[in-house]
Amino acid sequence: MMQELRQIIGDWRFLVGLALRVVMVCTVLPWTIRDWFAPFIDQTLAFLSIDPWGSFIAHGGDKLAFPYGPVMYLLFTIPGAIGLALAKLLSIRSFTPFMFGLTVLVVEFLTMSMLVALSRENRREVAWFFWLSPLAIYVNYWYGQLDIVPVLFLVGTFLLLKNARALYAGIALGLGVSAKLSVLLAAPFFLVYLWRNSRQRALFKPFLLGLGCVAFVGAGLVALLPGYGEMVLGSRELTKVYNFALDLGGETHIFLMPVVYSLLLYGAWRIERMSFELFFVFVGIAFFSVLLFTPASTGWFLWSLPFVAFMQSRAGGTTALLGLVFSCLFVLTGLLRATGAEIVPLNLDLTIPMLQLEISPQIKFAYSLLLSSTWICGVLFCLQMFIHGVRRNDFFRLSRRPLAVGIAGDSGAGKDTFASAIAGLFGHESTTLISGDDYHKWDRSAPMWRMITHLDPRGNDLGRFTRDVLVLLDGKSVTSRHYDHQTGRFRRAASVAKNDVVVVSGLHALLINSVREKLDLSVYLDMDETLRTFFKVRRDVNERGRPLEYVLDSIAKRQPDADAYVKPQAQEADIVFSLAVANPLDIERCVARNDYRLNVTMRDGVSAEPLVHTLIGLCGMHVESSPIGRDGLVTMSIEGEIDRDDVALAAEKLRPVMDELLAWSPRWEGGILGVMQLVFLSHVYHVLQRRLSYA
Repeated sequence: MMQELRQIIGDWRFLVGLALRVVMVCTVLPWTIRDWFAPFIDQTLAFLSIDPWGSFIAHGGDKLAFPYGPVMYLLFTIPGAIGLALAKLLSIRSFTPFMFGLTVLVVEFLTMSMLVALSRENRREVAWFFWLSPLAIYVNYWYGQLDIVPVLFLVGTFLLLKNARALYAGIALGLGVSAKLSVLLAAPFFLVYLWRNSRQRALFKPFLLGLGCVAFVGAGLVALLPGYGEMVLGSRELTKVYNFALDLGGETHIFLMPVVYSLLLYGAWRIERMSFELFFVFVGIAFFSVLLFTPASTGWFLWSLPFVAFMQSRAGGTTALLGLVFSCLFVLTGLLRATGAEIVPLNLDLTIPMLQLEISPQIKFAYSLLLSSTWICGVLFCLQMFIHGVRRNDFFRLSRRPLAVGIAGDSGAGKDTFASAIAGLFGHESTTLISGDDYHKWDRSAPMWRMITHLDPRGNDLGRFTRDVLVLLDGKSVTSRHYDHQTGRFRRAASVAKNDVVVVSGLHALLINSVREKLDLSVYLDMDETLRTFFKVRRDVNERGRPLEYVLDSIAKRQPDADAYVKPQAQEADIVFSLAVANPLDIERCVARNDYRLNVTMRDGVSAEPLVHTLIGLCGMHVESSPIGRDGLVTMSIEGEIDRDDVALAAEKLRPVMDELLAWSPRWEGGILGVMQLVFLSHVYHVLQRRLSYA
């Protein structure tokens, strides 16, 4: 990313934008900085106080001069002090306004850099749309607002949260709130995003801790200062949320902005699972709506710029044009009606609004048309953000139902082990496991098991199994009992929650057609019979406490049912894993050394070729692969050693768009189980792409 940022800095477009900013910082003196911000900093430095807002008011200052919090004050105090020292050294009236402009320039560059780091693709386009935006240049250097500072903290919060640094992300947002209280509008969206996404829920507490502690100190305790309460909490900016209202008569109103904001927050709650990019766009829509449904101050529009630039770079075409037109119309309306700036070298004072609506009704009507056009462009851009950022977002389309995986195989074939390995990829908190063993009809001691085996469908409640799976895949929770293999008894029924990923494993997981049709990916686990017997004996004797004779007798008794009911399911699977040892005559030694051979059959083998190249070229494994057949079938034979670090490295090559589905830190396995994870993951990616094509 740093190399790309260096390329951006060296590009002529960046240099043009930088030159324009430097010229404006040196020659343009905005009215707000000249009459409000710079005098506030100069005077409070001259009369130091624990309550600089109160001190400024006590010395005759304007109550509207600095409606910002302590973080903003501290940030501009240092350049303000340098400005005072330089003014005294150079014997000029004030150097503080120049230091204000220079600070804004540095903060704006940092914001652009963070926005570039946030973007996974189109990074240069994001930089240009942000850096060359007429809105940014007008608000920061002509109108002279300081909102770029809380915008920096907001973008920094997104960046830290993307890297799973939740505590620091909360601190960054708390600093933003301490700079300007309006940042609180974003806080509920962050909390909803973290709480409603099982994958991110572990980040909720540290994020809330960082946000709460910093905001309490930086905004809560400071609110006890009388001057802060009068200048910041009593600011007219905070009451603007109530200025747009439907008049119901009799002094009764419906305030539009709180209604719209609440609907958007409810919409975020209802989506439940958001990718990070989807979340970023949704917050952008929320901020844009605040601008459209309040008589927002000019500086507030700067809050929309990161989201506008992001969407312009993503959608391009009409969306990019709409964003540009909106920015230009906004600047035009601002130049006509808002206070301006003084061009110092020319001694030209343009601080008075250019347009006085009292001149004539025709001018007032024309300005209203211009303002309406700006609002219409804003609404259309908001709709484009929703269409391209939400409705057409891959993760949004995938998240409307869980990723469903079915795993079938004979007893002792490793179904639970592989199901756990899958849960390790997506995160156990994001995965629901449904085991067919929980649907046995009777306890282990029941006399009916003397007549039929567990592999016989009649020994399992497949009707309830089917209903529960279909309900979970419909996004609802079920209540199910759990079979305890240690005791051979069922535990009390408990709720099984819906989740992002549902893994259905069992002897008959692929037997029922209605279940099979709902699965995104079906896997059958096969195993060399001698190896399966070895594993089953070791598991049932050592882990489940059963006598050796009982286990061997059970294997022999179940074989006819395995042939009749279990093994035919391999014909229905998308992937068949067949595990054997390299030397069948010395199984125990091969198992101890993880010396296995994995045969893989893929029904739709389009993902096989990049997988084979990765396993051979990156992992150094021995792989033999058949060419893809007319029916799409591909077979592979895989041998060799691989550790979990190599598996993780190989996965980076095979999962280009799956970061949002996988856990923050996927649990990669070593050995053949890790290879099975890679095969599974490459096939899942292909399946999701196919599912998107029908969404």
